Amino acid sequence: MSNSQQIRTKIVFREEKENIMQSKNSIIIKKVIIHVLDSTMELPVISDTIAENNPIIYDFISNHIEKVLQNEGTKSCEFHEENNTIFHHISAISKDSNNFTLKSQDLALSLYAIMKSNASIPPADVAMVLFNLNGVENLAILKLNYKHSFIHSVHTTDNKNIADIIILLTSLPSDKQKVDEAIIVDLQSFNIKLLEKKYEIKGDLSYYLSIFFLNCYGDYSNKEKLQIFKRTADKIGKSYFEDDLEKKMEFKKAVVENIGKTGELNIEEVVNTVYSNNIDIKDHFKEEIENYNFKDTTVQLSEQTVNKNFQKQLIKTDSGIELKIPIEQYDDFSKIEFVTNEDGTISILIKNINKLTYK
Repeated sequence: MSNSQQIRTKIVFREEKENIMQSKNSIIIKKVIIHVLDSTMELPVISDTIAENNPIIYDFISNHIEKVLQNEGTKSCEFHEENNTIFHHISAISKDSNNFTLKSQDLALSLYAIMKSNASIPPADVAMVLFNLNGVENLAILKLNYKHSFIHSVHTTDNKNIADIIILLTSLPSDKQKVDEAIIVDLQSFNIKLLEKKYEIKGDLSYYLSIFFLNCYGDYSNKEKLQIFKRTADKIGKSYFEDDLEKKMEFKKAVVENIGKTGELNIEEVVNTVYSNNIDIKDHFKEEIENYNFKDTTVQLSEQTVNKNFQKQLIKTDSGIELKIPIEQYDDFSKIEFVTNEDGTISILIKNINKLTYK
């Protein structure tokens, strides 16, 4: 390794017993090392020493690990173990944590080589973290893609103070933001939690982390499953019901009730419930989903995602009026009623209003 590659990345950490710090969510950070993988430069900056301990940096890293684990875009994957260099590097860390520094360097150089040969992949600092989660040792690889930020600059010219604004091109994501790409590996089972984005690789948009770096395979993320589920529901609705509003709202209500049972969306149960009286539609829906080869047809969704996607139905009339109707009220005739008039037009009757609020 050249001298330029052996520059130590300085981070000041707090001294704590055994250099281990624990978060409120049972994340215990053991070791951290930062590598600078700026693919716009000729060489990466590969650290050769574990970073010292600092509570601020710890919180920063811990927060991002928690966000990756909670992110609906994070998917579960497994290694193709045979002839997989990355798997062998990570396996070496699992067998002996003293290998962490050396193997983190190998991992960083492998990742940098992919980034360097594909200009669409953003440059980044990479935090490699050995941590304990609920009693199990894990490895996190957080790719901290550079952001543009602005700071002030003050200098003196001709005995006059001048304040200016300058752009920082290599700022890291703040602890309030989310990282775009991350890898978390359980060092007992070697199961992977992967958050990744597609970039142009050899002319095609590809997931480079799973395909070219980790060499792994897995199921869709909860976010991807939800998108597929919604697209399929829209497709089926248009094919059989011509985008019938009542059918769409019935479908959303079935989804909300299904999630209310266990806290997760079971796609198969929803389809069986909604189309129980129509075997052809039910089979068609299931065939569409089966084309995606889901390993698991359950979808873990946050309350925010459920509220955003299923709790209300927006109705737009051809006269320009918009209504947002709570799904639990759409079939409550004491609240709202859809009336089909003799001339084929539709009237919407909103009932028992105590107060109107103007926004």
